[in-house]
This record gives sequence, structure tokens and C-alpha cells, in this order.
Amino acid sequence: MDDPISVILGILGVSSLILYFIRWKFYQPDLFFRVGGEQQGNLIKVPPMGLVPFASSTTSKKKSKILELSILFDPDEVDLFKTPGVEKSLTSDRQFPVSIQFVDKIDVVRGFLQANFFNYVAKEDKFTIRFEGLSEIDPTEIPPLLDMIPPRKIRSSRMVTFEVDKNIVWNHITHGLLSRPGEAMRTVGEQAHNGVSAQSEEGEGKLKVIELADDDK
Repeated sequence: MDDPISVILGILGVSSLILYFIRWKFYQPDLFFRVGGEQQGNLIKVPPMGLVPFASSTTSKKKSKILELSILFDPDEVDLFKTPGVEKSLTSDRQFPVSIQFVDKIDVVRGFLQANFFNYVAKEDKFTIRFEGLSEIDPTEIPPLLDMIPPRKIRSSRMVTFEVDKNIVWNHITHGLLSRPGEAMRTVGEQAHNGVSAQSEEGEGKLKVIELADDDK
């Protein structure tokens, strides 16, 4: 006959494994990045200098916190340091030795995106950058029992290559940020002073803009 204590411990062990599986499988942020101009195809053509909008969000229906948001790049290929609302940093990545880190971040959920942009000055005919984000599911989204398990922080990334063309003229149709039906975008902090150019995926659409300002500033 099995020892009752061993049986109880076995049941607790199996239950813990099940809880861990549910927590890690169904409660992860799945952060992604959308880049203005990607409607052109795999290679985005841009002028020698300018601005590129991008957005960060999640495929999850659960609210997710963006803990870190940065762009890594090679300063011999392109200069992104004129971007407002960022901090500059060195990295340990040989391909992308420097980065800009966006100071202001918001919570996101499926269909609700954080919109940003970066200013660039190209130094080569092509340049590649890497978007990186660290995110986690908001603790308020975790039900009892599962909230005893430490939060799972997920690092997401995407590499994008741009081709420089002196004959290209920037416009919101070919370089704006795609906005799909029912989506909402929000830009905050210093970056909100410039706004973000968006383009409807359908070509035409209605856009509702709500602006909040601090009267003391």
C-alpha cells in the first residue's frame, strides 16, 4: 500500500507541473513589430535620410506590459541618434554594436498598438536594424493559483533591411504605418509631439484622433 504522504506529494507535484504548463503556454505576451513601408515588400526603399514609423503590440487578448523597447544598429551603416525620446546605449552584439532605447512605453493588447518612429541618416546603400522588446503579461490578467508562478518575460526581435534610393520621395501610402480595421494606435511622451503617419490597409478608411495634453506643460 502506498504511503499517503507520498501520494499527496505526487498529486501536488503533478498539479504544479500542470499549472506551470498552463502559465507558460497560455499566458505569454507574443510581442510583434510592424514597420512603416513594409507594404513595399521584403526590402523597404527609403530616401537617404528621413523618418520611419513603427508599432509594437501583441497577438494576445490579455494586456501585456512592454518592459523594454529598443532598436539595435551598426553606426557605420546608419545613424539613428537624432531620434527624440530615446536613450543611447552600447551593446555586446558585434553586428549591431549600438542601440537606442525608447523611454516611454504603454501596455498593449491585441488590436491596440504602441506607435513610435525613428529618425535616420543612411551612410550606406543598405542598412539593417533589429527591433527588440521585452514584455510580460500584466499581473492583473493572471488568475489565482497561476499568479503564484513567477512571470514569464519574453524577448522578441525582428530584423529589417532598408535600401536607400535617392530618387524615392517619402509619402504615407508607401511609407506610412499600416493600420488595419478596428485597430487603435497610441503614441506617448516626447515622440507624441511629432505624431506617426498611418496608412489604411484597405487604401481608404476613417480615422478617429483623440489628443490628450498636459495643460501645465
